Amino acid sequence: MLTAWLACWSLSRELAARERIDGDWRWSAIVAGAIWGVCSTLIVEMSSLLRCLNAPMLLASWCLVNAGLWGMALAFVRNRKGRLTEWLSRWPDVWGRFKVYPWDVRLLLILIGSLVAVLGVIAIATPTTNWDSFTYHLPRVMHWIQQGSVEHFPTGNTRQIESGPWSAFILTNLYLLEGSDRFFNLVQWLAMVGSVVAASLLARQLWHLAEPPAAESVRSAPDDRTRCQRGEALAALLVVTLPIGLVESITTQTDYGVTFWLACLANFALAAWKEPRHGWYALGMGATLGLGLLTKVTMIIYAAPMVAALLARWWWQLPGLGAKLRPSLMVGVAVLLLNAPHWSRNLAVFGSPLGSQATRAIQCNRNISLASTFSNLIRNLTLETNTGIRPLTRKLNQLLFYAHRLSGKDINDPDITYPMGRFGFFPDFFVDDSYASNPYHGVLILAAAGLALRRWRCSWPRLVYVVLIGVSFVAFCGYLRWQQWHTRMHLAYLVLLMPWVAVELERFLAGWRMAVVGGGLLGFAVFSLLDNQNRPVADAWFRQLPRENQYLVPYDLPKKLATANTAKFQQIADEILASDCRRIGLKLRAEDAEYLIWRFLINRGFRGSLEHVWVENESAQLQNPLTFPEAIITSYAGDPPAMIARRFPFKTDYGHFQVYSPRPIGRGPP
Repeated sequence: MLTAWLACWSLSRELAARERIDGDWRWSAIVAGAIWGVCSTLIVEMSSLLRCLNAPMLLASWCLVNAGLWGMALAFVRNRKGRLTEWLSRWPDVWGRFKVYPWDVRLLLILIGSLVAVLGVIAIATPTTNWDSFTYHLPRVMHWIQQGSVEHFPTGNTRQIESGPWSAFILTNLYLLEGSDRFFNLVQWLAMVGSVVAASLLARQLWHLAEPPAAESVRSAPDDRTRCQRGEALAALLVVTLPIGLVESITTQTDYGVTFWLACLANFALAAWKEPRHGWYALGMGATLGLGLLTKVTMIIYAAPMVAALLARWWWQLPGLGAKLRPSLMVGVAVLLLNAPHWSRNLAVFGSPLGSQATRAIQCNRNISLASTFSNLIRNLTLETNTGIRPLTRKLNQLLFYAHRLSGKDINDPDITYPMGRFGFFPDFFVDDSYASNPYHGVLILAAAGLALRRWRCSWPRLVYVVLIGVSFVAFCGYLRWQQWHTRMHLAYLVLLMPWVAVELERFLAGWRMAVVGGGLLGFAVFSLLDNQNRPVADAWFRQLPRENQYLVPYDLPKKLATANTAKFQQIADEILASDCRRIGLKLRAEDAEYLIWRFLINRGFRGSLEHVWVENESAQLQNPLTFPEAIITSYAGDPPAMIARRFPFKTDYGHFQVYSPRPIGRGPP
């Protein structure tokens, strides 16, 4: 998989050599990412179509893709009559570039590299402890591998089949090719690295988007280049130090994945805005928009204003109907081809390409109005006020509470509030893998806005960029119910805004000021990372735990109880293995950690199958391959249904879970 990305990189460098795309190495990186993303999608979908989603098929497919991509890259070099040494010279000279940067830029780059490396070590050394991952992100991977296909399957948790699957496609590849979940967190970590690269490129594009003031128009080219480099480095630092980004980058969720594709889309959109006739940028837009939608459906809200503005520009500026239609069709066809298989599966089961009506009902506002939108806007802002300084946090919360009164809405209005989480302020500093405030980045956004408005005559093109992001955020607040975990969905907006902030603040943050601000942001980022309640890497107790015990360290459980819960899963797995049960039925609630059942069984050599039984939602129409389970694992307490009671008279209680079987579990083959 890695060598395939390097081949995609080589093809991108050839496009740069032929002047099809900009020669900057970061352009080659995001183009390579888009090509690689499309290839990985095709590999999984084609393997699934043949019902051969297994390790030999994936190994053969990636070898074939490698051969094809490397062959194309070398053929393109020969067609240009280029030499291999000249081809290799187009790879970035990292050390040469680093030496010519000013000292403050070099310092920022060192800080960025150090933090990225630490996060990578944590991602590999510790497993995810994220509950969403346990309930649907990872169980879907295990079901796909079991059935050799990404086709929908009967499940009591429809999010396992209806949610965007692209990140899970990559997890499936990693599991089948490596044989464990050791590298699962690297998907989000690599998305974070890609977002840092894309953000620095965005800063470069935004820097050149507007003309400098007259007083600065005589500045020399070297000075302009140095200032642009400072802006790029500052943008990268602002992105990598986002507290919510830190905790997201070491999980198996999908928020950084969709953020990466959105940042790539923004780069293609800005380039296409300046060169509307450029077909490669339109094709890149289609690929990244399609991959973003395949990762998470909120990409629709994130990208809609940006894409609409560019479509309007194409129709306004390009001459002739054919020229107007060509880029629009390229975007539309790319999006459709990438998403058609998943959308068709959703349409067949749920009657909608976006998934089940039940999920939309709890995620979307029951009524859309200005008052509801304003209420959600204020309540979303309260998620970003946790400063770590209690008096300051309290004052900010009070200010927003008074502002919320203007909406005329109850602060816990059930029509616009997620059913499973009431609104509440966080008086004390708190970080977990689905929540982390970004207050100091918010202060920098306000400072950048003030500076941009003061010199709006030269900054208005960049202000248009910010307005489009603002329109998307308002639509986000107007359409989606407020929930306390929305800071992870704010990540996409923050990553798009940080390059603009860096460009606007660059003139005031050169030299020692940049070092001070960078050091402060890094300090708060490290503090947030070490205070992560779901991944307490600073705690020696956590680091010394076996990997199986590390899965279950939720923030609201004491150490002894977390260990006791691990023992329950271990006991279930041990006794099922002792009973030699091979066909296990699952009757679980949507919030149950199904993946841990899979993980603990597989760790003990389980080679049977697990299937959801007696499903009661839309997926019940799908054929269930498990007709006669040998045991049932359920989280529904109380008297079992008559069907279970007749066939499985023996019940073993494991606290939250119960196991029903034809004979006492753990006493030999049934």
